[in-house]
Amino acid sequence: MANTYPEVASAEVAEIYFRGVKNLAERPLDDIFRLLGMPVDYDDWDLGRVVYQWRSARRCVRIHTRHDRVNAVYLMDRVDIPRFGEALEVIFDNPDGQ
Repeated sequence: MANTYPEVASAEVAEIYFRGVKNLAERPLDDIFRLLGMPVDYDDWDLGRVVYQWRSARRCVRIHTRHDRVNAVYLMDRVDIPRFGEALEVIFDNPDGQ
C-alpha cells in the first residue's frame, strides 16, 4: 500500500501543532499524518505501541501511541535521543493511555 500522506513536516511545525491541538488523545493518527505527514523514523514496540519522531536540525518531537491514538508527546534532545531517553519537556501526557 502506497503512502498517500503529504511530505513530512519539520519538527518545529510538529511541535507547534502538538502544543496547540485540543483533545489530542481523541484524534486518530491518520488525521495527524494527513496534516504532518507520516515520519519514516518510527519504532514499533509491542502490544500496539508505536513511537514516531519528527526531526530537524534543532528539534526532535517524539510521540508515543497505542492503538492509533496519541498517549504522549515529548520534546527530545536532537543530538542524544536513545530509545528510552529522557525528554527535555513533556508537551502532552495521557496517563490513562486511552
